[in-house]
Amino acid sequence: MGGVTVDNIATYNGQTFDNMNGGISAAVYVVGINRDNIVYAGTSSAAGYVQAYNGSTWYDVDLKTHGQVQAIAFNGLDAYYGAEGTGTSYYSGDTTITAVGAAYFNPIFTIKREGGTSATLKYIQNVNRNKEMYFNLAIFDGETITIDTVARTITSNYGRVIRRDAPSGPGPGRGVTGNPLPGSMLGTFALGSGENIINLWVDTVGSPTITAIMSYVARYDGVGGAEVA
Repeated sequence: MGGVTVDNIATYNGQTFDNMNGGISAAVYVVGINRDNIVYAGTSSAAGYVQAYNGSTWYDVDLKTHGQVQAIAFNGLDAYYGAEGTGTSYYSGDTTITAVGAAYFNPIFTIKREGGTSATLKYIQNVNRNKEMYFNLAIFDGETITIDTVARTITSNYGRVIRRDAPSGPGPGRGVTGNPLPGSMLGTFALGSGENIINLWVDTVGSPTITAIMSYVARYDGVGGAEVA
């Protein structure tokens, strides 16, 4: 397309085409763009049928529909999908965390899988703080993954080093397995004082048990902020 190799989807600015980070390896049936300029595509992929593009990378949204998505519409940040056929669709849930303190806090996540056929971590989001981390990270049976947003590392009790920070200190670090995906906010993912809506999505097959725990240390702007009335 205009001398640019594309895979099922591309953008055109009136002069040149952009392949949107390589595109999607599945047929695209419908495209929608929300008010944050996130592109959503309904595809023939059996992995979930809806994928989103944040300007840097494609990722699966936290919805597994019962059939191919043929329509996408938005009302503010609410998304509406029309899928063919009948069946059961699955989506992730939200957990509300009220953080105590007067500053931002960098949390640590531990995610453990037990049983089932497979489990793949897809993303972690702080909805009302606009912080996201994107993954395509398989979690093995019995494995516990630790995501440390303070040290900017991702490690495993199985000895896998999934991501280690740059040895010289502050910097982008290095993804040993390609995780997290481009566009992730591993170094800046944070909780804010007050309400935080956390969405963590693990795509599963065979009904494994997934246990996810988030921990953080409360921080204050000064000694006075930590005083108890």
